[in-house]
Amino acid sequence: MTHHYFRTGVSKEVFAALDGFMYRRAQRYMQRRHPRKSGWWRTQKYWGRVSGRQDRWVFQDKERHGTLRKFAWTTIIRHRLVPSTYSPDDPTLQDSWSQRRQRTHDTPGRAGQLARRQHGRCPVCHQALDNGEEVHVHHVRPKRHGGTDDLTNLRLVLHTCHRQIHSISAPLGVRRLLEPCTR
Repeated sequence: MTHHYFRTGVSKEVFAALDGFMYRRAQRYMQRRHPRKSGWWRTQKYWGRVSGRQDRWVFQDKERHGTLRKFAWTTIIRHRLVPSTYSPDDPTLQDSWSQRRQRTHDTPGRAGQLARRQHGRCPVCHQALDNGEEVHVHHVRPKRHGGTDDLTNLRLVLHTCHRQIHSISAPLGVRRLLEPCTR
């Protein structure tokens, strides 16, 4: 049995292949859109440079200042693989897992703010949010009842907990479970 968890791929090669595919699609679009124009004319109309980049082959809508972003511009982040023998339940590895979780909470944006405020735990079951299960954003006061997208009204919960919260047979006091996690 092979495990694809440890299978590696080179993002740069994949991004270059995707950029090549998009280049061919853009060329096809230009030829179909302007069949009677020359290749030089089409190049002048649709291709150019973007400030801050050395690449002069960037597909653009120069009138509306729109640019087709290239996959190669994506920053590649290297991740350290977890050895297959490491378990989050192993008490001797708790320090290692807590350090890893701390890096996860450093995510920017709203999700990172919510994770930090909840100390990386689901407020319903108190399990770690980075346990591999899908994470959902829950509105404590639903939008249809006047709730907002303000951070004070949002909680990050695990998928199974979110299903339990919205289930018809959920206990009446399930909302009290959504108080900020204090652990």
